[in-house]
Amino acid sequence: MNTKFKEYSQGQLLLLPPSIEELVVPGHMARVIDDFINQLDICNIKDAFPGGGCPAYNPVMMLKVLIYAYCSKTFSSRDIERNLKQDVVFMWLSGMQRPDHNTINRFRSFYLSKVLDEVFFQVVWMLKEQGYISLKDLFVDGTKIEANAGRYTYVWRKNTERYKESVKNKISLLLDEIDQINAKEDQELGNRPSKELTIGEQISPNEIKARAEEASMALKKKIVLTGDKRQAILLRKASQELDENLEKLKAYESQEDILNGRNSYSKTDNGATFMRTKEDTLRPCYNPIISTDNQFIVNVTLSQNPADNVGFIEHVEKLLSWRDGELKPENYVGDAGFGNEENYEYLSHNKINNYLKYNIFDYEQTEDYHENIFLPDNMEYDPKNDCFSCPAGKMIIKMGESNRATATGYVVQTKVYECEDCNGCPIASKCKNSCGNKRFTRSNNLEIYKMQTRENLNSEKGIKLRKQRGHDVETPFADIKHNMGVRKFRLRGKEKATTEMIWIALAHNMKKATIIRKKAA
Repeated sequence: MNTKFKEYSQGQLLLLPPSIEELVVPGHMARVIDDFINQLDICNIKDAFPGGGCPAYNPVMMLKVLIYAYCSKTFSSRDIERNLKQDVVFMWLSGMQRPDHNTINRFRSFYLSKVLDEVFFQVVWMLKEQGYISLKDLFVDGTKIEANAGRYTYVWRKNTERYKESVKNKISLLLDEIDQINAKEDQELGNRPSKELTIGEQISPNEIKARAEEASMALKKKIVLTGDKRQAILLRKASQELDENLEKLKAYESQEDILNGRNSYSKTDNGATFMRTKEDTLRPCYNPIISTDNQFIVNVTLSQNPADNVGFIEHVEKLLSWRDGELKPENYVGDAGFGNEENYEYLSHNKINNYLKYNIFDYEQTEDYHENIFLPDNMEYDPKNDCFSCPAGKMIIKMGESNRATATGYVVQTKVYECEDCNGCPIASKCKNSCGNKRFTRSNNLEIYKMQTRENLNSEKGIKLRKQRGHDVETPFADIKHNMGVRKFRLRGKEKATTEMIWIALAHNMKKATIIRKKAA
């Protein structure tokens, strides 16, 4: 008898229970993750667990579950816990074990975070051994990802410095006022005469702070002992103002410690810096810097500076530090955001070929650059007398030398050149923008590095690497932001945000390996 529908019964009994193994198809992303994680050397991973008490979940199992969770855009620990009870793939990876969301968070943010760099680099090494990457040419770039912080909770360095100076001045005036009150009874507070406590650069913040604390303690004693009610009121008022300003001074010093040379930070995530995004808005962000090979992420760090070149050396150091440089590349390729004297010198010292563009490399390839006779590079140079000849025939001579420290403390030595006299020059308005004589600086070391970089970038290999850079390093960022939906970090603090970024990078690499395996099958 023909029927329209197949027989359906929820309570149907099976002679043999189904195997979860059969439900996860060959070539599935979970099987790729399972294959890679099973090959890990877990000796160092085991050391992250103290032992004792109830046995912990196997870290290998937790790694598989967490990486697959990030691959499937499941970032919430509660969602992961739910999937471990109802999703076949999660159940297969966990071996039917069901850690709760608190356990998942402890593994993700505490135990495994201690060894996550080692896990990541071991996976990178396996990718090399299996032929996915060669680690010869690495492409580097950075992006901005918003921190988990309030958008209007900023603290600016310039404001902190200005407010701190204002408080110092107020404290100095209060100390003078207190000394004037005490002078009526010919008494002095503290060990220093009041004439030393004048407002000026000669007094350090520590001296003012120490003097104010000393004066505040002495005032409180005197208020109790004095019999003059009018004077006691004056002293009490001065003591309160002094204490209030001391608290403000300590707060501003604490802000300076958090800033640590940065221009800003967020009150709700002290590690985040306010950066201008592509939407031309200021947001609390981190600057993740990645190195890629064949669109696999082989290194990832988090910079608190919006300028890519500031975090480059720290980024490469992390890569070279693993197993005494086993992941050391032959060439490093980057855009103009990474090219500066400090980074060129670092690559040269570590014998890595430099393909990092400097800021005007693209401009040098244009006709406008070669036709601009007012640029120092296009002026006639006399190496014997170390001077230039401007288009009007006047000499631009060396006036001296200057040193400039970068954000990382690297000192750039430059020479200062100035035209002998620009007065009455008919082409001065085209040659310079300032009112005085034409003036510019040049670094001999940078010019030498630029010459080497220019030769590398314009070589046959350099042109090939320049063409490859865009799609090699930009594609992972596109996958992370658009496909995985990571537009904002979920965790606060630089350390936790770095851990989160490594989880994301591991997930991206597993997704990429799965695609390549499917194409090869």
